Amino acid sequence: RASAAETRAWELRERYAEITAMDRSTITREERKALREETRELKREADLFNRDGTVIYFSAGTIIIILLLILILT
Repeated sequence: RASAAETRAWELRERYAEITAMDRSTITREERKALREETRELKREADLFNRDGTVIYFSAGTIIIILLLILILT
């Protein structure tokens, strides 16, 4: 079962992914500014988790490689 810190780290990651996937060309300047501030705050909070080195982030490529190795080796 995931701890509260792990759950929060995943929430931060998912929200950051949502923001980066947005089409920002259709939003107003104020909305872009608010998204920039939110992104900075998400990064600050994520850095607090990483300060102790307890949170490990895996890129999508790493996860694919691990899954392929598991499939090949089983």
